[in-house]
Amino acid sequence: MHSWKVLFPLCVLLISSFRCMPASAESPVLGFVMGMSRAGTTWMAKALGSHPEVVAFGETLYWGKKYWAPSGGVYGRKEIEQIIEDLPGTILSEGEAASLQEILDRRAVLKELGEASPRALFDWISQAVAAHEGKTHAVEKTPHHVNYLDRIVDAYPDSRFVVMARAPYEFMLSYKHQGDRKPEEVRQEFEELYHPVGCALVYRGYARSIRSALHQYPARTLLVTLRDVKADSKEVLGCV
Repeated sequence: MHSWKVLFPLCVLLISSFRCMPASAESPVLGFVMGMSRAGTTWMAKALGSHPEVVAFGETLYWGKKYWAPSGGVYGRKEIEQIIEDLPGTILSEGEAASLQEILDRRAVLKELGEASPRALFDWISQAVAAHEGKTHAVEKTPHHVNYLDRIVDAYPDSRFVVMARAPYEFMLSYKHQGDRKPEEVRQEFEELYHPVGCALVYRGYARSIRSALHQYPARTLLVTLRDVKADSKEVLGCV
């Protein structure tokens, strides 16, 4: 796979496209990277995060598996504290990754917000991460967020998405061998969990969500395939 440094122009073009959207100037969030797991989402996020004004972070699962439905539209102090305490994720950079738990201060968020909507809290998280890196804007990546686009759009009506995908056989092969570089104990766990039928169902779920994103939000969804990036990065840049 090409290094993110080779594709620095791509990140500049994507950041430019993010800035063209009529989003609130108060939000530091430029957009979201999502799509199939094992399809280059981390690489794409790092490419975007190489921009001097943009930090990339993930996988927070904030809008997906870790989502808290607020009562009355806002989180109270206890909910905010619990969300921050349970939030996974790291800053995605070429250097040593800092976890969000090392960066976020629960006392600070409670002091500044008190109560907050899901968007307001996510904006605060994004701003805190950006400030930690000396940057002003943020891009978040969580692959399975592609399954929850409506939730994100409700919070960010003008949000934009970079969606990564790959061919079925390539996905299944990568999925099967994802534990090969792990310690022996972890590798055996991956082998025991893998089943081609289960993998095919995972792929079908991603494919359906991606197709739905392209159908519902065509103007704000950029589809990038890993095969195209590997084959000809310059051609990908031309398409962007």
